[in-house]
Amino acid sequence: MGAKKGEHRSLVTEFKKGQHFSPQTEFGKGHPTWSKGKKASPETIEKMRLARLGKPCLKRRRREQKACPICQETFEVGGRAGPRTRIFCSVTCANINRGNESNGFIRKDGYRQIQRNGKKYLEHRFLAEQELGHPLRKGEVVHHINGDKLDNRKENRMVLSRKMHILLMSYLASLWIQEHPDMVNKATRDFEISFAAGG
Repeated sequence: MGAKKGEHRSLVTEFKKGQHFSPQTEFGKGHPTWSKGKKASPETIEKMRLARLGKPCLKRRRREQKACPICQETFEVGGRAGPRTRIFCSVTCANINRGNESNGFIRKDGYRQIQRNGKKYLEHRFLAEQELGHPLRKGEVVHHINGDKLDNRKENRMVLSRKMHILLMSYLASLWIQEHPDMVNKATRDFEISFAAGG
């Protein structure tokens, strides 16, 4: 015997027709909301208070100032200002940089790329290889002493193994943390608030 019409309905059909599967999910007139009687956390209350005052949210405040290598204008990155990996202030400056490919142009990661005999090289690695007289070995990196990726002078370059470079960067980071404890504490608190809020 076949089933009566409408006796067996799929979940999709019931969902499309707006039918609820259990009486717990049915909301009638005057039904209490899920948040009735519950209190918000202090962080949520503070966020709501700042929103009413028109204060910017944490993500919008996490911005940095950068200088464009083409026109030297300062611009903001991070949050709603755009990705932190941005190098140029505008499309015009990016196009000017792209036009300088023969003389060397700046890549998205901040390093200058040059072209020699039809081959593309990173300038800092090319200059280190010329200085050493042989190609860099696998696992060797060129460290910029002052932190400027575009400053490829001989006195600003140092060839290290990858392991030594990681150790050096960790040591420099620990020195910076010791000198700027207030900034580290503020960044940690901001991270905890955003992590607790699910951001």
